[in-house]
Amino acid sequence: MNPPDQRDRLRLALDGLRQDLLAIEVELVATRAVRANGGDDDEHDPDGIPLSSVLQLLEGQKMRAVNDIREAQASLVDLAHGTYGICRICSQPIPPGRLEIRPTTSTCVNCAG
Repeated sequence: MNPPDQRDRLRLALDGLRQDLLAIEVELVATRAVRANGGDDDEHDPDGIPLSSVLQLLEGQKMRAVNDIREAQASLVDLAHGTYGICRICSQPIPPGRLEIRPTTSTCVNCAG
């Protein structure tokens, strides 16, 4: 795979990650609004999921999305500097198969362990 193709793939992935983050943030705002308006009497609903659990899940998804965005941005920087696909720990090439599965990875399989 040549660098322009990889750059396009990474940019598309980054755009998708940003859209995911936006959707999570919208859901967080909506859930917080329900709680702020007194709609959080979920302790007494045996069939419902407590809002605190929903908020905790969404915060975790947000943190993961932010981290994925950082990794994608770092991969684009690495690509621009000619270091994309080189393990940041051992400086060996990252196998193409690993980059195909995780295009934003910065470590080889041995160092990822």
